[in-house]
Amino acid sequence: MEQLLKVLENCRLKHLQRWLDTSANWSHRLSPGEQQRLAFARAILDPPGCAVPG
Repeated sequence: MEQLLKVLENCRLKHLQRWLDTSANWSHRLSPGEQQRLAFARAILDPPGCAVPG
């Protein structure tokens, strides 16, 4: 959990910490920039075999 919180902070998503256990349609709640940063945070936490920047 500590690593997750650090990654959220580094990706400027710390404000999402209070919603970690919430299920929602995040494409309607997050800005496009937040969605990009969240995808980057996910890649840091669970790196894919191959990542291609878009």
